[in-house]
Amino acid sequence: MRKKMQKALFIVFFSYSSLMHCASSHVLTFFIDEYPSINTHQHERDKFPHIIQNHASNHGIYTTYYGYKTISDTNGQCTFPLKQNELEFHILVVNNSLPRFMLFNTIHHFIVPEEIDYAYYSVSQKEDEKLQITFWDVQKSTLPKDRHIPLDTITIYAHPDEIYVPTGVSVTQKSPHLVLPTIYAKNHIKLSQNVITFLDYSEFFAPIERGIKREQSDVSTMI
Repeated sequence: MRKKMQKALFIVFFSYSSLMHCASSHVLTFFIDEYPSINTHQHERDKFPHIIQNHASNHGIYTTYYGYKTISDTNGQCTFPLKQNELEFHILVVNNSLPRFMLFNTIHHFIVPEEIDYAYYSVSQKEDEKLQITFWDVQKSTLPKDRHIPLDTITIYAHPDEIYVPTGVSVTQKSPHLVLPTIYAKNHIKLSQNVITFLDYSEFFAPIERGIKREQSDVSTMI
């Protein structure tokens, strides 16, 4: 009887631990779209809008946030587990950053080298009580004097001239999952060069792990 009780308790504990391990966190996501331009392929793209373009400039872009790394998918989407309660973020566009170490090769933070160009933005979610709307406010900003990259920064590894981040106000919906305003990649972005530069320090960032959860006829992806 005692062994059966121990076995039952073990099964309950294992099931609870599995549920805790598989529980998905809230996510932070945004899309990188192609910067609007007139080209010879525009007619074909308008005619077949759902065909993925092999030459598209918005997928294959590395981004990092809170120690995680991911790459924009074929839809230009980047998704991270949400690791903060504050509804304030920063966006940094830079094609190179350097780690600053503590003891035993532990990373304390990253910086933007003095000779490297960058673009830096503050992003905050606000509410208009009169209009009863929630919106994102994006404004141009500057890094601290020591060029220390804050932990809440979403870093896009590209040259500032290759990425367009719209500033101002954009309406959003209040949700535990955050969808930031769309960012745009210009067609002259050097994807291969940016990837090679990022790979020098990619080992210091954890990859995004995804799982599949099935519930009857629904299938969802967990971050």
